Amino acid sequence: ISIESRNIQGLLVDGDDLWIGTYDNGIYILNIPSGNVTDHFKSKDERSGLKTNSFITFLKTADGTIYAGSVTGMYRFDKSTSSFKFLDNFAAGTFIHALYEDNKGNIWIGTYGSGIFKYVRSSGICEQTLSGKGDYENLKYEHVTSIYEDDSHKVWFTTEGNGFSYIDGETGEITRYVPGRDVDFAIYCAMLQDGFGNLWITSSRGLLRLD
Repeated sequence: ISIESRNIQGLLVDGDDLWIGTYDNGIYILNIPSGNVTDHFKSKDERSGLKTNSFITFLKTADGTIYAGSVTGMYRFDKSTSSFKFLDNFAAGTFIHALYEDNKGNIWIGTYGSGIFKYVRSSGICEQTLSGKGDYENLKYEHVTSIYEDDSHKVWFTTEGNGFSYIDGETGEITRYVPGRDVDFAIYCAMLQDGFGNLWITSSRGLLRLD
């Protein structure tokens, strides 16, 4: 396997292909059965459409569209031209750290330092998600580490040092678990739900279960 980077950030499996996002050398596509790199997209290659070589995360939506989150915003891959398009209306200028598609087809974008955005694909509108609660004004500056939708369709997001929260899909209301009050101070990294309805959250202080 010939990948000229030791700083690998994002991975996505798409059929027999493994998409590999690097922090310093663009995006590689590796054919899994053969182990060969079949394509390499980087900013100095005009055909790629890329403006940066720093990619953090990928998302393949239910309709097969592939998005790539970079340190400067979002790209969508065009299979017909084998190139990327930068999405100016898609949390442009932000460091995109996490991507998630919910059950309604909305795309949630977690950023590093600019909070969380919701992209409604049916309308094409992408807006920053904010809270009217006084204790969560800092959401607009949040460092989001992961996004997850539970069985009741609450959209959760974990943060770097500022707890974790969920967004009610119907009302948009945000419920926050605050460090020092509800949970320990930690970097919360990822979240999953088991078959019993428990939420499991990894952190820099250990493993947390939320009943």
